[in-house]
Amino acid sequence: VCLFVFFSSNCPSFLAAALARATSDEVLQSDLSVLYLPKHVDNADGIIQIETVKLARLVFSKLHEICSNWVKDFPLQPKPHRYYETSIHAIKNMRRKMEDKHVCIPDFNMLFNLEDQEEQAYFAVFDGHGGVDAAIYASIHLHVNMVHQEMFQHDPAEALCRAFRVTDERFVQKAARESLRCGTTGVVTFIRGNMLHVAWLGDSQVMLVRRGQAVELMKPHKPDREDEKKRIEALGGCVVWFGAWRVNGSLSVSRAIGDAEHKPYICGDADSASTVLDGSEDYLILACDGFYDTVNPDEAVKVVADHLKENNGDSSMVAHKLVASARDAGSSDNITVIVVFLRDMNAPVNVSEESDWTENSFQGGQEDGGEDKENHGDCKRPWPQHQCSAPADLGYEGRVDSFTDRTSLSIGSSINLFDDQGYLDLAKPETSTPQSAKCLPPVQVFSPGIPKSANLINGLTVKNESAECT
Repeated sequence: VCLFVFFSSNCPSFLAAALARATSDEVLQSDLSVLYLPKHVDNADGIIQIETVKLARLVFSKLHEICSNWVKDFPLQPKPHRYYETSIHAIKNMRRKMEDKHVCIPDFNMLFNLEDQEEQAYFAVFDGHGGVDAAIYASIHLHVNMVHQEMFQHDPAEALCRAFRVTDERFVQKAARESLRCGTTGVVTFIRGNMLHVAWLGDSQVMLVRRGQAVELMKPHKPDREDEKKRIEALGGCVVWFGAWRVNGSLSVSRAIGDAEHKPYICGDADSASTVLDGSEDYLILACDGFYDTVNPDEAVKVVADHLKENNGDSSMVAHKLVASARDAGSSDNITVIVVFLRDMNAPVNVSEESDWTENSFQGGQEDGGEDKENHGDCKRPWPQHQCSAPADLGYEGRVDSFTDRTSLSIGSSINLFDDQGYLDLAKPETSTPQSAKCLPPVQVFSPGIPKSANLINGLTVKNESAECT
């Protein structure tokens, strides 16, 4: 709730993180029992459900109180060392609904009150199908679940993979309670100091651009991948062509959060990759398949380079240009693009140490014809000292859900809390939470009470979870 408010208000990221942290602490110290739904107090599974609207009112009340106090006596805050200049744009395009969600948390340590840690940042794109519930759930929970993993301190990549698995398991339970039949793919990048960690599930992707060249970081999970096809067939499923390669003739992705009725063929085990950032990296592009199915990496690099050249290095509209290029290339799907600049593009490259992995452009392009998924270390390099802002208008009137990032802090598209009569589900945090982290407990978003009818890729360390898909 807080992050959405701050994103809408163009609040600077470090201030937004500090306010969100302070507000959550105040809310968690309140007596939340008055918000419990009586019929769920003695629930056998131990889940406590809280009415969303009442909780939102409490949050806004605490937020207003904190802001009023800070105006009079602003507390000292740690000085932010770096800002990630980001450009974000997302459109509904030709689809009836916007089912993509994205998350940008450049001040991760501030948000989770993590002390004595290297600088950390989190960026994610979730591409929902069959409904938006799974994408919303993942955008709210996955980064919280990551911090709760016991290996988060020493192995963030593994923590990300486990966070995907936990998020999938809990959403499947929620889907069973509420008769939900949706799912979401996802791609996450987590930066700690000079280490880049990537984890993904399904066909949402991230690419790295290094010295002006696209570098392969991952291989998306698609049914026509030979290893994925063998895994599905070994479980008794099949992969058939029905406008696109589909699992059991239905979904055109082989892994996702949710899709309970398609388990175990559609599994929730993510793959991960990690690499050292040596200072020669330009930027990351996170996007859903609505972008990568129509724009290949080399084309994306050219769009960015041309835009920066034409606009004297102004990167504020880069994501808009990338989205426009995908739409003009024939994409009819929802399109979400996040560009995270890893250095000041107007400054010369400052390489701290050479990487031992090679640069390769990976293949993109349309594979499913735009069909719907369902039949129905401080790094010694220059960093930008500002964050981008831009008007969100490329002439897509009437069919756009658009986001332009001023704060690099968001939870996706607009949500009217008072139109959503759902409930929040608060569970106890895992006991493995790092001692230095004062984290929010897992929060599960519920709809209304009435149910609805290690390999290597170009030198990258890659963890493959295929064996755990059951």
